[in-house]
Amino acid sequence: MNRIELGIFGFQVEFVPYGFDPPLDYLFLLAHCGRGAGKSFGGALRMLFYMCRYNNSAGMITTPIYDVFTSATLPAIATVFEMAGFREGKEWEYLKNEKHFIFNPTNSHAFARTTEEPDKLAGPDLCWAWMDEARWSPREAFAKIVGTLRKDGYPRQFWATTTPAGRGHWLFEFWYPDEYYLENPEMIPSAGTIGIFKSFKGTTADNKTSRSMLSIMERVYGKDSTMLKQEGYGEFINQEDMVYDQRSRDKHMINTAQWPTKPKYIACGVDFGFDSPSAFLVGGVDEDKHTYLLDEVYKRRLYPEAIGQIAVELAKKHKITHFVCDSASPDKIGAINQALHKAGQSNCYAMKAHKKIGSLDDLTSGIGRCYAILTSLDSQGRQAFYVAPHLINFRREIENWTRETPKDGTNPKEKPRNMPDHLLDSWRYLMAFFYHQGYLGERGQIKPLLIRTRIA
Repeated sequence: MNRIELGIFGFQVEFVPYGFDPPLDYLFLLAHCGRGAGKSFGGALRMLFYMCRYNNSAGMITTPIYDVFTSATLPAIATVFEMAGFREGKEWEYLKNEKHFIFNPTNSHAFARTTEEPDKLAGPDLCWAWMDEARWSPREAFAKIVGTLRKDGYPRQFWATTTPAGRGHWLFEFWYPDEYYLENPEMIPSAGTIGIFKSFKGTTADNKTSRSMLSIMERVYGKDSTMLKQEGYGEFINQEDMVYDQRSRDKHMINTAQWPTKPKYIACGVDFGFDSPSAFLVGGVDEDKHTYLLDEVYKRRLYPEAIGQIAVELAKKHKITHFVCDSASPDKIGAINQALHKAGQSNCYAMKAHKKIGSLDDLTSGIGRCYAILTSLDSQGRQAFYVAPHLINFRREIENWTRETPKDGTNPKEKPRNMPDHLLDSWRYLMAFFYHQGYLGERGQIKPLLIRTRIA
């Protein structure tokens, strides 16, 4: 590695060489850093170190979506390799169509993959893996990647680089288990963890080229704000500006065997996307007005035919009567109806949703209704909202959805921050449907706003 004079700084000083002298097997590293702290650069440096040291090695680089790889991760890799004197097209190349990185001096290579569909990560035998922007990747992706670290004769290593999320995130669970289980006593600790887990924290101020950014963040977020602690100082924090701050795993996300009863009226909220995920959220209400979230589907790059097929499968599995859909995509609503009709699900329909977002204090809006349901109690004083524990994407969205942080001297904003909220949108559509149908609240009080689309 004598060709490399890259000016390593901050967390990178320990993070980049850790575990190479001596080489540690089943090593799991986490760099959680503020924005601009050089986390992707540090991840790319570890990639270079590994490829230079071990001939014929195989690795994998993952990002939440491919756009993150092309806009941030790949440029960091290219910068690191070029600064080390390795020229693109000579010592290294990236085959865009195959999503394959090749390092010629040691005949080493790496696959570039997204974590959108974790099951597709399970194939290759790898020596190492790097998960960039890990906070937006699901726990299942990490589990699948760990299973690929099985190439004998090499130190099997994993490193994640990310801006942190809340303290309920799976990253915090694995790298800070003592604190995680102390704060989440309802969660059952794993029987044991194989390997060495070590974390490194970096701040925006560690990178001298980003220090002016930290000053801007202080002004925008507020010097004492939780958002600054997370986005600037790389800390795992419990957000004080959560939209749904009353959500509780120990009350809401409990085993289905502990639910009061089974739902009687079942529907599915659907938020359409393509590069963003399409999100299906199945929910139900019983006669005592307990509300249940039963199932989710969260997938990108779905064409109308695939959306229709998912709807058919969910309708059969849960006996769904209505799909309450994002009205911005009438072609996809039509595709669901056509698929249901063709599959003989004649008592199930797709329809447009009431989409008023609103705020917490507006109980006629989507957010207001969801918050009311989240905090509702039944006639015996017990909580009346339940979420199936396997809905990990819903959990990730609701635990990380925050309001816009006000500037100094201004009133708090009611508007949520623009963060992944696809299943939360589906939840709004679903709760509006139950209200309008009279399953929640008094029947007939609210004028129905949903239009059922039939097949001719």
